[in-house]
Amino acid sequence: MIGKTIGPYNIVEILGKGGMGVVYKAVHTTLEQQVAIKALSSELASNPSSRKRFVKEAKIQAKFSHPNVVNIFNYLDEGEDVYIVMEYVNGQTLEQKLKSEGAISEKEAISISIPVLEALDFMHSNGVIHRDIKPSNIMITNTGLIKVTDFGIAKVLDENTQQTKTGMVGSLYYISPEQILGEQTSAATDVYSFGVTLFHMITGKALYEGTEYAIMTSHLEGKPVPPWEVNDNVSKNFGKVVLKAIQKTPKDRYKTARAFSDDLKRVESGSRISIPIPRIIKNNQGRLKKSNFSNKRAIYGGIGIFLILSIIALAFNREPENKNSPAVTTSSSIDNEIKETQISQPELPETKPVPKAVATTNIEQTGSRSVQVNDEIEDERFSLFDEDLYNKKNAKEIEERNKKLEEKNKKLEAKLREEQKRYEEKEREARKREEELRRREQQKRMEEQKQHKDTTGGFKKVYNPVKNKVFNPIKKGFNKLKKKLR
Repeated sequence: MIGKTIGPYNIVEILGKGGMGVVYKAVHTTLEQQVAIKALSSELASNPSSRKRFVKEAKIQAKFSHPNVVNIFNYLDEGEDVYIVMEYVNGQTLEQKLKSEGAISEKEAISISIPVLEALDFMHSNGVIHRDIKPSNIMITNTGLIKVTDFGIAKVLDENTQQTKTGMVGSLYYISPEQILGEQTSAATDVYSFGVTLFHMITGKALYEGTEYAIMTSHLEGKPVPPWEVNDNVSKNFGKVVLKAIQKTPKDRYKTARAFSDDLKRVESGSRISIPIPRIIKNNQGRLKKSNFSNKRAIYGGIGIFLILSIIALAFNREPENKNSPAVTTSSSIDNEIKETQISQPELPETKPVPKAVATTNIEQTGSRSVQVNDEIEDERFSLFDEDLYNKKNAKEIEERNKKLEEKNKKLEAKLREEQKRYEEKEREARKREEELRRREQQKRMEEQKQHKDTTGGFKKVYNPVKNKVFNPIKKGFNKLKKKLR
């Protein structure tokens, strides 16, 4: 593609590659204007839905013009290939910056966040939801200007389409809970995605990590770690703003990008944010189906089932003996011989063959079925015993985990108490300083008044504007009138 001409543009170099296609740097052959050309891959270009989405991106960005949104110049359709000609941003993505530098300071994070939120607020006010805010879609120019790009999966609010679970769109690390559940998206969707992006900016780590299932489950019901616990340089004032933005339900987040931006500006100015530390509610406020049994219930239930099955197994073991006892022999003489062998002494030789005969008769009449039943019962016993051991092991693990969590909570509580004490001590010291300053100022005024009294012999004559400008002229007028009358 390098050296090839697309419309009036000459391809110079490759800027990047992605799942949708390739982005090239190009120059207008006549105007010598540098542009970026986004080319849809040949596989997706042949797919009508992907082609439609690509055209939609061009239309959405071309409708609006904002200093923090990458501008669209043209759309080219050359047979099977389609291209979007857009503004060339000479710089790097936020993703590249975070990979090279790691966590950035609060001040720098705010300077990047406010322009992004202003761009989002502009798009939301025009009825467009981005739905894929992430570091790779935020550009930083070499002059420090911030640009939001890639509206490929943006949604216009007046569209008559309902998003479903099968049509889940968005990048997994930054996707909102409502996108995972296939619910209606709103401005709060972009607020969540940028809140997760901001967490990554100030901590240098993704909010949730692991397998795809683990990440999606964490977005739905996981409790995020406060940013100040990941990075000691993050203030609680700033962390509260981030935690509010990444609440599970849209109603608990910032309603608009502007409200999000306003709180960041307050943090930047040093004002204290009055919002409490947000509480993350498990199971996503009831939007997910709750489990019928907790771990403890499952363990107790397993033990109960084991006991019931053990009783049934014992009952089965007794049944063959009761059924086979009358069927051992049909003659009463054999029954009498059995009784005699039981009562008689064991040293008599004639009584030994009788039990053998009875035993063989029992096996012959009952057949192999009783043996198979007994084997099955034994297998069930062993399997239940294994399950019981497994449940006990799980119970121990749960107890150990709970103990560790309790210890951790105790440490956190102790730490909070220490911080509270420090804060109270600082407040007391501040009040003492203020009182001392007031006392010194009052003492200084009193000394100055005393010195003035000693030097002038009394209090200084105070200038009275009312007396000088109103009463003195009237007095002079009366004196003149008196003189004339005389």
